[in-house]
Amino acid sequence: MEKLFIYTRVSTTKQSEEGYSLQAQKNLGVKKAKSLKMDYQVFEEAGASAAKEDLDNRPVMRKLLDLCDRGTVKNVFVVELDRLSRNPATEIYIRKVFQDNDVILHTLNQKFDFKSYEDEFLSALQTLLARRENRKRSEASKRGMLEAVKQGKWHGGILPYGYTKDELGSLIPDEEERVTYNRIVELHFSGMGCNKIADVLNRKGVKTKAQKMYKKGTHVVDKFSRERKFKSKDKLIWKGGTIHGILTNPLYKGERSFLDEKIKGTPPLISHEKWGIIQKNMKQNFNNSPRNTKRFYLLRGMLYCKRCDCKLFGLIKPSRNMRAYCCMSKRPDPSPRFCGLKNINLDKIENLVWSTVLRICSSENIKNELAKHFEVKADKKDDLLKQIESLKRKVKEKNKEKERVMRLYGSGEFSEDEIEKIASTINEEKQAIISNLELLTIKVTNLHDNQAFINSLSTAMEELKRIDTKNDAKGKRRILEMFIDKIIVDYHDFENLGIDIIEENGNVVQPTNEHTIEIKLKIPLFEKVFDLTYGIPQNEKRRPPIKSVRDR
Repeated sequence: MEKLFIYTRVSTTKQSEEGYSLQAQKNLGVKKAKSLKMDYQVFEEAGASAAKEDLDNRPVMRKLLDLCDRGTVKNVFVVELDRLSRNPATEIYIRKVFQDNDVILHTLNQKFDFKSYEDEFLSALQTLLARRENRKRSEASKRGMLEAVKQGKWHGGILPYGYTKDELGSLIPDEEERVTYNRIVELHFSGMGCNKIADVLNRKGVKTKAQKMYKKGTHVVDKFSRERKFKSKDKLIWKGGTIHGILTNPLYKGERSFLDEKIKGTPPLISHEKWGIIQKNMKQNFNNSPRNTKRFYLLRGMLYCKRCDCKLFGLIKPSRNMRAYCCMSKRPDPSPRFCGLKNINLDKIENLVWSTVLRICSSENIKNELAKHFEVKADKKDDLLKQIESLKRKVKEKNKEKERVMRLYGSGEFSEDEIEKIASTINEEKQAIISNLELLTIKVTNLHDNQAFINSLSTAMEELKRIDTKNDAKGKRRILEMFIDKIIVDYHDFENLGIDIIEENGNVVQPTNEHTIEIKLKIPLFEKVFDLTYGIPQNEKRRPPIKSVRDR
């Protein structure tokens, strides 16, 4: 008997609940096999996001395609065409394998022979229509979620630490967890690192959000390997990464990021200014860390992987003639979780980034534009100083009020309860004044820092030519730290998929294996003018060493 190979997959738990579950797909496949009078074999795969996946995280599909190449597979069943893939490049490759090996694809109501032009056209058309419908549903869902977030509601998943929900689903502070959040901030300002703060909380028995939510534990998906594992409750403890995420999350200053939009309105647990100081401290602490200092790496701490958001680390091995930056996901923790980003040549990317900053700083009138961006008006600073002096006087007045109240208590004119109520009101008013005073003091400090920053940048621009001529590595590092916020690295590999051509903006083009480098600068003015993307081909022998620079 011929055999029908039944391929089943769902990319999310929600799909298994609302669409065809794995069992439902299997049952339909078995029914199809019986109607075709074929034997059957099931290939089951949970899969990753259908729109973003490639064959690296779909081992079952890779195995099925290998069997196609060997001639073992001649009939494949999927419930719908988009079960194969919603990723255009992966879909083209799968269809090509089926076509080259005379594989017939069966769905619930149709079959497709990809050697037939009509079938190939029809399957491509149906896939495009399905993709269009999925995109429309996705966009409608995102719009609904965005509107809910703008109303202050939580969009789903585990709640952020320090918050709970009211009866309308809006985020409100959790008073018990707020105390712990404030303690985390205090420990940070005392000089503790994230790992030490986590250790303090664990030793004191402070429960994490997950420990409160789950009785026994929960299943988690590794963001690199996509493997789903059960994590028991006793292992859901505080970790340095958790503390780092809390300290760097803008949610705590009342600002949420959702679908690339910044949405205000969440009750803050910390002031904007204090949160900003924490971010400066965190970045400075990382760059000054004694780790990874055996060799000098110009871009240490600046490179981020677009695939998994991990930092890239420098790796120099003279014995192997290796000089590269590698994704942190390559390091076992405790097992390999590699996201697939290929190493990028250290010298290429360092030279490219430095030449870009050099070009930016050499542009005409850049100093004037910089001065306008960070213009500090003397009258604004004077006004803030006057407000500070006024608040200091008000604090003294509140202290005198409290002294008068205590004298009244001594005279017996008021009862103890009345005096306590009056004193409490005075203390609250005094605390509010002190909070405003701290806020204005930070603003004045920021004005001073801005002026100092522009002065240091101006000095740096004057030093650029000297640093470049002498190839002063530490001088280059100092300049780059002033200008660059982060550099995002990605890699596009079409060779492993066996794809010779792809469709791009309606045109058929030959794909190029390349790294893409996006430089994000600290100063918003520069981001608007010099938002740059570069492609660096992996194999210089086959392609030009560097593609042309494109300014957006």
